[in-house]
Amino acid sequence: MLKKLYSLLIFTSLITIYDAKYFKFKFNMYNVTKFMDTSLKIWTYNTTKRTNLTCLVDAVYNISRESVYFNRSYRSGLEWSQFSKEGLFDARDQRLMMVRRPGGLVESTEILEFANDNYTCGIFRVWPGGGHGLRLYDLRFKDYDKWDKPDQVCIDEFNR
Repeated sequence: MLKKLYSLLIFTSLITIYDAKYFKFKFNMYNVTKFMDTSLKIWTYNTTKRTNLTCLVDAVYNISRESVYFNRSYRSGLEWSQFSKEGLFDARDQRLMMVRRPGGLVESTEILEFANDNYTCGIFRVWPGGGHGLRLYDLRFKDYDKWDKPDQVCIDEFNR
């Protein structure tokens, strides 16, 4: 038994050294706090959600290590709606944010699955409710007035 354990340990060590030297595996743990820490508006450029809402935008007005407060606005037809939201960060998973009305119940769980190097765009996996059921994906990017578009690397990743 001890011989098998040593063999497994040596094999694992060799694979780790080999992988590090010859393969460029990239495992990123994206940081939703870093993405949300902005004075620019965060626009939803594309989504897998079937919706009639357009111009979905988040505007952050307060952020700390534990949470972020922002206004989430959208247009439905000619009508604009805006709601105050609180995003609760998870200390164990820096990709995760639970979104609710301030002090209310969790309305969605949002996980930053991908971001470009400077965090100007990202792909969020969104679970409505407490994080169970239907999975949706949003491509979001930062811009003052949505005249620009996300970095091409984010568009390509979203379309994969």
